[in-house]
Amino acid sequence: LTNFGLSFDYSLNPKAAKSRNNNIDSLRKEMTGAGMTPEQAQALARISSDPNAFVDFNIPWNLAASFSFNMAKSFNSSTRRMQSQITSTLNLHGDFSVTPKWKVTFQSGYDFKQKEVVMTSFNIYRDLHCWDMSFGWMPFGRFRSYNVTIRAKASILQDLKLTKRASSGGSYF
Repeated sequence: LTNFGLSFDYSLNPKAAKSRNNNIDSLRKEMTGAGMTPEQAQALARISSDPNAFVDFNIPWNLAASFSFNMAKSFNSSTRRMQSQITSTLNLHGDFSVTPKWKVTFQSGYDFKQKEVVMTSFNIYRDLHCWDMSFGWMPFGRFRSYNVTIRAKASILQDLKLTKRASSGGSYF
């Protein structure tokens, strides 16, 4: 045995999975519908291929946790012995709708081997009817940063956006 992995996932909102699957099914039905421009079909294909990359304002809250354990053995040529490397992490992520047009998401975790909190992020989304606004913040760590984006919702205008970014290499605010 050279590699072994084990993971567990749990979501505290069973409605989320059902709603997500229903949304994916309805998107797929819409993709096959008539009267859709090629740009609209492409946008729907992109959404249905990765539904986690898009914000679902219909789900009021969701909290999920996952645990991962991995063990790998490899031969160290300098010591001429087998070495084991074990990693285990606990990740938490969730979101909640403040109002029907505001959504807050977060993600964080803990690395048991390094005994430290791993990449943490907070995001705020606002539906502005024809526009979307998002604010993302990674408060600490190597990738400390923030970004603010306002973009058009229309698929034909997907490149129309305004973004402000700053990272730990640059100045904040």
